[in-house]
Amino acid sequence: EVLTGCQIVFTGIFPSNLERERYSTTRIWKTTEGFGAKCTLELTPETTHLIAGKKGTKKIAQAIQLGVKVVHLAWLHACVQYYEKADESKYIVQEIMSPTITQQNTQFQPILPTTINTTTTTPDTSSNSTLPQSFPTTTITATSP
Repeated sequence: EVLTGCQIVFTGIFPSNLERERYSTTRIWKTTEGFGAKCTLELTPETTHLIAGKKGTKKIAQAIQLGVKVVHLAWLHACVQYYEKADESKYIVQEIMSPTITQQNTQFQPILPTTINTTTTTPDTSSNSTLPQSFPTTTITATSP
């Protein structure tokens, strides 16, 4: 299985009103375990990955101290989408906040792409038909920090 040997903890993924005991009933938890990983609620010396949905959590600081790989949620999506363990180095979350800011700021801080590129392809209408052979298509590419 793709994530066999991985012990994963999540941070900034679940809504704050969801009871911790119910995390294991969520689709993301079940999918992660279905791909061979073991999910836990807390960081331990056995934790291999912390999957972050937002920056500045206490778990990120703890994981860095423990030497755990802190990766963006997009890493898990890539593993699932391509049925292979993605290169963590492309998804590393490095930014943490100082403890004083963490204590003062309790608002949600999503990790958003820093670059969004769009490309629109217009269909070839050079044929005699009055209608285009296909509709314009737009490709959107987002790059996260």
